Amino acid sequence: MKRAIFLFDTTGYAAEPFTKTGWETYIIDIKNIGEHAKNPRATHVLSWDILKKEQEIIELAKEATFIFGFPPCTDLAVSGAKHFAIKAKNNPLFQEQAIHLARSVERIAKAANVPWCLENPVSVLSTKWRKPNFSFHPYYYSGYLPENDVHPDYPKYIAARDFYTKKTCLWKSADFRLPPMKLIGKTPTGWSLQTLLLGGKSEKTKRIRSASPRGFFVALQQTWAE
Repeated sequence: MKRAIFLFDTTGYAAEPFTKTGWETYIIDIKNIGEHAKNPRATHVLSWDILKKEQEIIELAKEATFIFGFPPCTDLAVSGAKHFAIKAKNNPLFQEQAIHLARSVERIAKAANVPWCLENPVSVLSTKWRKPNFSFHPYYYSGYLPENDVHPDYPKYIAARDFYTKKTCLWKSADFRLPPMKLIGKTPTGWSLQTLLLGGKSEKTKRIRSASPRGFFVALQQTWAE
């Protein structure tokens, strides 16, 4: 049985296409507690602090096909740059710590000798670590979702078939294979629904705005099924 590990994941959207096709899937995040302690989109849900559990995850990863990570972007995304000065005043190492956390995906995968990929929006990872290998908008993979698709949890906020713009950057190992794009013949215009309808800093808002684009991971499963 193939195994995929998804770090910093609570929704399970990324794992779901793999789970449905018989993979063993792990979603690991410190927030996988309470209502998020169980999730049918993954075969295993772990509420682990990833930095404190690196060695345990390395052991899991030794049998994995790949690792994919969604490290927190709060202290990294350039969209929040206006807050960086205040954060630095309170903690001069705030970005170094955020980068160390983000690169746990790479460290774990290298120790386990498996392919890896991590996702972040446009962020200081590009300048304080290295340039991303690839960037995309969710609508690039809209063609992998059916014509009658609607988002299973947030149809009010996330466009059907992931037909929205939100630049996403990927950093990956050389042996991590990315899927081909499949557009549906047009380009969305204007702001995404998440941007237009969601504001504030609530946990729900953060969860919706950071939700993994489902079409991309359907495409990724098909690529790794070969």
